[in-house]
Amino acid sequence: VGTTDGYVNFSSLWGQWHWKRTYKQLYKQQKGMWLTPVELFAPYYSNVFANFVSSSMKPMLESKKHNSDGFQIVELGGGRGTNAKALLNHLQLHHDDVYDKLTEYTIFDASPTLHELQRQNLMIDSDHADKINLV
Repeated sequence: VGTTDGYVNFSSLWGQWHWKRTYKQLYKQQKGMWLTPVELFAPYYSNVFANFVSSSMKPMLESKKHNSDGFQIVELGGGRGTNAKALLNHLQLHHDDVYDKLTEYTIFDASPTLHELQRQNLMIDSDHADKINLV
C-alpha cells in the first residue's frame, strides 16, 4: 500500500482534466505499489466513514434499550493504518461523545510489514493507542 507526501487540495482543481493530471503525478511520486482511496482522498474518505459511524451509533448509544457501555470497530486489511488514524481523529474532534464510547478499534491484517506500519502510525504516533488492537 502506497502513501503520498501530502494531501490533494481538491478545491484548487480546475476540473476532471486537472484531477487526472494530479492523479498521474501522485502515482509517479508515491511510495509503494498502489494507492487506496483512503490514501488518495485523505482525510476526506475516512471522515465520511467517521460521520457514518457517528450517525449510526449515536442513536443506539443514547437509547434506553441499549445495555452496553460502548462499541467496537473492526477493520479488515488496515493497510498502513491511515484510515483508522483519520477516522479516530475525526471522531475525537467532531463527535467526541461517540469517540468516548468507542472501546476498541481492531485491525485484522495478515502482513507483518503492514502490522509494523500500523503499530507505528497508531500506537506510537497518535493519541489513540489505548483504543487500538492489532490482530
